[in-house]
Amino acid sequence: MPNKKPIFRADHVGSLLRPQAVKDARKACLEDRSVNADVLSSVEDEAICQAVIMQQSAGLKVVTDGEYRRSFWHYDFMSHLTGFELVERDQGLKFSGATLRPIFPTIPGKLDFPDDH
Repeated sequence: MPNKKPIFRADHVGSLLRPQAVKDARKACLEDRSVNADVLSSVEDEAICQAVIMQQSAGLKVVTDGEYRRSFWHYDFMSHLTGFELVERDQGLKFSGATLRPIFPTIPGKLDFPDDH
């Protein structure tokens, strides 16, 4: 009797590599300030549609938006904690040949959930 279980396990965590158009639009909006947030959102919308189509054509039963709208996965929830701030500094970190935006997490107080959590 053939084994019906897959021979390996794979988890789909959600992140996909950003298309160049999304990278360019994010830079133009967030760094250069040469386009507004509506333009960035439109480029992200199109890339997300293409990501969903790609995943569906690969046969995935659950798809993701690729996390194309996120800067960093952890800032989305950490910024809602008390005792946590994102601080802009003069210079960003260099990573893989690029200079990241100069936004740094700072812990000025005790980390905790907000009162309304």
